[in-house]
Amino acid sequence: MSTTPDSMMYAVMPVPFAPAQIVSTTATNAQAAWAAGTYALGATVTHTAPASSPVSLHVWESLTAGNTTVPGADPLTWLDLDPANTQAMFDRFVSTQTTAASPLVVVLQPGTYTSNIALLNLVGTSATVEMLVSGTPVYTATIDLQGAEIASWWDYYFAPDEQITRLVLNDLPMHIGHQLRITLTGTGNVAIGQCIYGTRQDLGALQYGATASVIDYSRKTTDEFGVTTFLERDYADEFGGQLSVENNQLNRIKRILRKLRATPTVYVGSDDDRFRELFVAYGWVRSHRVAVQYPSHALLDVEIGALT
Repeated sequence: MSTTPDSMMYAVMPVPFAPAQIVSTTATNAQAAWAAGTYALGATVTHTAPASSPVSLHVWESLTAGNTTVPGADPLTWLDLDPANTQAMFDRFVSTQTTAASPLVVVLQPGTYTSNIALLNLVGTSATVEMLVSGTPVYTATIDLQGAEIASWWDYYFAPDEQITRLVLNDLPMHIGHQLRITLTGTGNVAIGQCIYGTRQDLGALQYGATASVIDYSRKTTDEFGVTTFLERDYADEFGGQLSVENNQLNRIKRILRKLRATPTVYVGSDDDRFRELFVAYGWVRSHRVAVQYPSHALLDVEIGALT
């Protein structure tokens, strides 16, 4: 049995998002808030999100001329488009982004302990995460979001930098009553697709033989003349493998997986930098099975499904 370096797989037990956790943000909404009045066909406004949404504000488009109804009251008069820009990074969908002219600065008050934070679907050149206690930084991490994997001398001299789209920090100090300040910088507009913060819950040591895959929702269509066309859509990064788990931790891990069965969660298979693109997924445990194989430890097979 052999584990990958820095191979402890863990889940970031998320703090449930509430709009009141946003202390401030430099992001703005392009649409005005809905107010009683008459709206033209195609007009867009921000208004209360459907009850099923984890955020409180969505963008709505008028489907009729002379529209006087309240968004959400009648599906024939208003179309729910997306979460409002200021809250898109908390809506549980990686593909919808909060965007702003650089720098994007968001200050959050989680209201409970946070040891980890994950930022996904990033656009920018640098990200800084600070933990503030009574307004004073007690933790600061700055991550360069431009990099290249060097495989040859040609790469060293000529390979262009590539956008690093995700980061996970797992060393935040445990403070209650703290704030998190996220600063994303770049050229022009920058963006965050999803922001998740919470506490680390170890699940087991990931073994060699773990697999990673991309689920692509793009369409490739070939007509009767052999001409193939492509319609690019979103994708999801998934992974799975076998974990080595001490037997005295099985009940705890079972409770965690049961609790998270319907909660979008960040799963990290390894903190080894070589695997940062392979073994990070935002989603759910698609399946898990425990075999109590040895007197001291068990083998846990897990498959992580991912959201787009």
